[in-house]
Amino acid sequence: MFVLNKADRVNPDELATATAFARRVLEKRLNRPVPVIFETSATEQIENRGSGRDLSKLVAALQALVDGSGPNLVREAAQRALARNAEQLLRIIAEERQALRRPVQDVDTALAHLDMLEAEIASSLSTALAD
Repeated sequence: MFVLNKADRVNPDELATATAFARRVLEKRLNRPVPVIFETSATEQIENRGSGRDLSKLVAALQALVDGSGPNLVREAAQRALARNAEQLLRIIAEERQALRRPVQDVDTALAHLDMLEAEIASSLSTALAD
């Protein structure tokens, strides 16, 4: 959507020339057609004078954009929130899983140490009884 402001500062021929020039520059830079350039005058609107030019068309186009974009914006925001919540839940689950496994690993280490001590004691007893 493109707006050419200060349309009240030139005569209709100059405005047509300025709009055509703006269209050519935009189309060249964007590498695509520019269907509409809204010609407006903020000064006329502030001072409540003039024809309004393309203001009503601009407002209608903006409203159509809002109406068409609203559901997409809401859907995209919901998807971002869902992804953020899913990532957070996965982090929490991973942390809790790690916390639950930690005591099991500690118990396994303690049991391995006890098994080693038991084997040493048994070996020492066998040696002591044999002497």
